Amino acid sequence: YDTRPAQRRGVRNLFQAVAKRLRIEGFLLFQFTPEELQDCQDTMTSWLKSGKISDCSTFVDGFENLPEGILGLFKGSNIGKMLVRVPLESTAGYGK
Repeated sequence: YDTRPAQRRGVRNLFQAVAKRLRIEGFLLFQFTPEELQDCQDTMTSWLKSGKISDCSTFVDGFENLPEGILGLFKGSNIGKMLVRVPLESTAGYGK
C-alpha cells in the first residue's frame, strides 16, 4: 500500500473491470502441491474429454498464414489463444 503506483504489481484499473461488470476468474497452478497438481491435471483432462469444459483457441492453418494470425491478434478476431497449426511433414527438414 505504500508503494508508488508505477511500481505496484498486479491488476491495475480494477475499478474499470467492476464498473464494466467484467468477469475475471482463474487459478494458479503453482498454488498446488505436487499431489494436488496431479489430481488437478487428471480432473481437468477428464473434464476436457467429457466436454464439461472446453478450450477456446483460434487456429490459423499453415505457416504461410502466420501474418494473418498476427494481424488477427490486433484486430481482435481471435478467441483465446491464437495458434498457427503446421503439418508435421512440413517440419521434417527442420533442424538438419
